[in-house]
Amino acid sequence: MLLLSNVPSPYLSPVYARLKNIDTEDWQICYVSAWNTDVGWSSANAREFISAEDIFLAERFPRLADRLGVQVAATLALLLKLTKEGADYFLIYGYTRLPQLLLIGWAFISRTPFAVAGDANYYLDEARGWRRIVKRQWLGWLSHRAAALIAVGTACRLFWQSYGAQADRIFHVGFAVDNDYFRESSKREFSQAEKLKQEWGWQHRTVFLYVGRLIERKNVHRLIAAVQQLCELPIALVIAGDGEERERLVELANDNPYIKFVGSLTQAELPLCYSLSDVLVLPARAEPWGLVVNEAMACGLTVIAHQHCGAAADLVNDETGVVLQSYETLELAAAIRLLAQDADGLARRKLKSRVRIAAWSIPQAAAQLRRAIDATKKKA
Repeated sequence: MLLLSNVPSPYLSPVYARLKNIDTEDWQICYVSAWNTDVGWSSANAREFISAEDIFLAERFPRLADRLGVQVAATLALLLKLTKEGADYFLIYGYTRLPQLLLIGWAFISRTPFAVAGDANYYLDEARGWRRIVKRQWLGWLSHRAAALIAVGTACRLFWQSYGAQADRIFHVGFAVDNDYFRESSKREFSQAEKLKQEWGWQHRTVFLYVGRLIERKNVHRLIAAVQQLCELPIALVIAGDGEERERLVELANDNPYIKFVGSLTQAELPLCYSLSDVLVLPARAEPWGLVVNEAMACGLTVIAHQHCGAAADLVNDETGVVLQSYETLELAAAIRLLAQDADGLARRKLKSRVRIAAWSIPQAAAQLRRAIDATKKKA
């Protein structure tokens, strides 16, 4: 059994490890590279998420990776591995990059059953013109050839259905984080969080939190504008992250003592932010999933997110938070006002958040993945 993924991650790699532990099959986990600039964690942390047996394909040909890129080097390494060993089943994360395309092609030619996984979101599928034509042809073919299509949630399932995938080929494997880690870590940070609130003069305020990159499509500027409009309310805002928009956003905050920028944080540092906050706000214009929603709910926060955020379709509703229908500042401000002025309602939503996220755990994701593979081993 061969699994191909782009880079190690604190989210997917634990699922792979659990899958190996509960499975009687021999698994080989292959990563294209140890790290890339698209991920939200340090290159120094990349190897913390894997086991010693896992393989970084591009590292086999470092000179080729330097000259032609890690995708080319990894593809060559994967090709050599396949010619020597092969596998009875392929689990492939993604379908657009060179190593993934090679493995899909190899599976088709060798008649090896394969599953394709990813976090595609139906609501964000905006390809136009010739790109739309090519994409429809490619994903239409893939939807009929893959033994299994792994959908991380409702928006992902709708995506595959829009390309003609039959229901019996789509398997739900919930996108998950280590709920226990975030729940327990946020509890341990409670005393420190209370000290920070006192230091900042935030006692008795409802604290809203944004976690993510500070880039235009995340709409953090609208969040700051909404908070500025509600200066009469006892609220505060923590912004965790960094990016090209930071300087502009700091200017928008205009030295508001109830808006704090805390910079980019590691997984070990995030629980403190969750502990001192009540509500996670994710107003992004294009969010395929949004794993910070999982993290925040595991810590007992309620959530404000746009309806087309992947996580919102499955995890956020009137019981666990507020679902935004637009990207307008006025609607976002109304959601903040609703939660800030209803202490009892906020408490109920926070409790429901923790209950709701319990069904989206790493052990359950591994078990769901195992069932998908068991159901499709014979298809080729």
